[in-house]
Amino acid sequence: MSERRRVLLCHGWRVRDPYKSIGLLTGPLMDLGYEPILLQYGFTLSPAQTRFVSNKYAKVWSARTRPSDIVIGHSNGARIAFEMSHIAQNRARTMVWINPALDANCTPGRSVDRLLVLYNPGDTVVRLGSLIPNSIWGDMGYRGYVSADD
Repeated sequence: MSERRRVLLCHGWRVRDPYKSIGLLTGPLMDLGYEPILLQYGFTLSPAQTRFVSNKYAKVWSARTRPSDIVIGHSNGARIAFEMSHIAQNRARTMVWINPALDANCTPGRSVDRLLVLYNPGDTVVRLGSLIPNSIWGDMGYRGYVSADD
C-alpha cells in the first residue's frame, strides 16, 4: 500500500480552535485520500508575539517537510507557509495560500514549484491588519498576488 500524501494545514491569527477554521478541511482531504496534519501554533494576542511564534514554528515545521507535502495556510498561516518556503530545510513544493496576510508582491522560496493564491476582495480583517504601522501582515488576502514587476 502506498503512503498517503500529506497536507499540512496552518491556521490564522487569533484562532482558538483550529478544528473550527482550517481544520474543517481535514474531512474532505481525507475523503480525497490525503493525510491532513493540523499545524497549530496557538492563540497569540499581539502582532509582535505572532511574529515571534510564526517564525519559530516555520523553522520547526520546515525541517519536517517532504517534497510531496502540500502546505495550506490561511491568513497568518499563509504567512507562516511563506516563511517556511524561505527556510533551507523546507522541501514542500506545493503551497496554497488562502486569504494570505502577506504583501501582494512577495514570492515564495525556491523550493515551491506550485502556488495557488485564493483571495477575497471583501477580506476586511486582512485589509485592517495590513494598515497597522510596521505590520507583519500585508494586503494579498484582498488584492491577490501582484508580480513584483507590476
